[in-house]
Amino acid sequence: DLQEKLRGLKADIAQTEESTRELEKMLVENQVKAEKLQADLPSRVQNKDMRSFLELVSRIYVMEVENMDLQEMNDVVTPLLQQKDLEAEALRLQIQMRDRMIEDQESLFMN
Repeated sequence: DLQEKLRGLKADIAQTEESTRELEKMLVENQVKAEKLQADLPSRVQNKDMRSFLELVSRIYVMEVENMDLQEMNDVVTPLLQQKDLEAEALRLQIQMRDRMIEDQESLFMN
């Protein structure tokens, strides 16, 4: 049962890693486009107030992307932590089984 859960988590992690790579690629492309638009902003928008407003909107979008990136990292870390918890539980069960076997062997030698 634990092995099956571990396999499922590993498959989820692999899928998440693939999604992360795709999102990172898209993020880099969008950052390049955003930088170009930011550089072109003074020549495209003459009104200083409008330019300031658009710069603020741009910063908001950047912050939203950063927030999504942090959320994505959190989504990746959560299954990893669950996997580590499962591995720790499996090790605890192995230790308990070993201890029982030792106790059983000791009781056989004592009798």
